[in-house]
Amino acid sequence: MRKIPAILSSLLLIAALSCERETDLPLKPDGGRLYLECFPSNNHDTTYIKLTAAVPITEYEGPKELSNIMMNFRVNGDSFAPKLYSEDNYVYTYIADVPLKPGDIVSVDASAEGYPQITASSSVPDEADMEMSREIYNYGTLRHKFTVRRNDGSGQKHYYGVAIRGVCRMEKTYADSDRQPETEVSYLRYDYKMESPVKSKDEDILGYKTIKQCHVNGTDMVIFEDDGGKTQNLEIVVDIPYQQDKYWVVVEDYKIFRRTLYNVEMFRIPKEAYEYLNPRINESLLAAGLIPPFISNGNISGGYGIASCMGCTSSGWIGNPI
Repeated sequence: MRKIPAILSSLLLIAALSCERETDLPLKPDGGRLYLECFPSNNHDTTYIKLTAAVPITEYEGPKELSNIMMNFRVNGDSFAPKLYSEDNYVYTYIADVPLKPGDIVSVDASAEGYPQITASSSVPDEADMEMSREIYNYGTLRHKFTVRRNDGSGQKHYYGVAIRGVCRMEKTYADSDRQPETEVSYLRYDYKMESPVKSKDEDILGYKTIKQCHVNGTDMVIFEDDGGKTQNLEIVVDIPYQQDKYWVVVEDYKIFRRTLYNVEMFRIPKEAYEYLNPRINESLLAAGLIPPFISNGNISGGYGIASCMGCTSSGWIGNPI
């Protein structure tokens, strides 16, 4: 019985927001559909595709096992067969190893027994027109400043994403020159601290934030919007912890040098992907105890979710600033 107030409060929330945007949720007992999510991008040879069942809120047993799954991934009309990568709690993750470039048209089709077929299409946008600088700020912080340059005054907003990954290398060299050096590599993930000068008019209505950390393609990404070209040099700041490169161990027989490398990726994101990732209404529905996924934005025909391409500029692996 404790679930009833949660459901009622969530339905009231949906009704309150219905005047702002159309919300399509699986409310009927026989209305189960498929949910798919993927974000293909240039500079990424592998695309991860997540597929699961969207269960009506009148059913409490949670997501269901899918059978006879058919998945197709097309680039400019050429068909590729994604491979099943993992299955975890009835979430099926496929991978498609296909290099992409700006302008490519990507289509995804999926079906499973007992569910309508779903489909979506998107084109890879141009890379983001954005520059980055770095500095060691306040000792323990590595500050990234991303500058977006626009002076067209068009009023049409553009949307961006930034993802920073780190690698820690422990490089061991021996005093005995006959022994080969050894290296241990561990991957670092960061909880970003970030600032943006842009304020969203939608924030009080929908809970939008103009800058937000999301989980995309297995990594954390900061997404943000510009102001439609009103500001010629729009700057956002993203901070991550700083680890100084230094000798970690120095003894008679060997030395270990700790080195940190970073890969910074800057994305151009379509509006539909930004609106899908950003609204906190989806988080509110989940917090109320409803069965996921409840996504009120997306471009999946016949189901739920999104298949939206992104344009990526990558720094490659770079070392600590000096």
